[in-house]
Amino acid sequence: MKKIVIVEDEKVIREELYALLVNAGYGPVAVTDFVHTVPEILNSGADLVLLDINIPKMNGEQVLREIRQNLRQKHRIHSGQRARRGFILL
Repeated sequence: MKKIVIVEDEKVIREELYALLVNAGYGPVAVTDFVHTVPEILNSGADLVLLDINIPKMNGEQVLREIRQNLRQKHRIHSGQRARRGFILL
């Protein structure tokens, strides 16, 4: 089963993503402690990270930068940012 880490501070969105991924047969993990976001992602063994840009403590761009600096093996990482017209994948 593929593991997907959800980094989203809005509880409703996080829970909806979690439910959708479970129903699709994935093993989601939701980050809720935004102080330790980077180590939690790095230690998760994730196949995919859904990363919100606007999160507390450290914005998603900073998190992504630190993950890229710390990764020794390839992972597919996607970050997103809300825009006026929906969701933008970076």
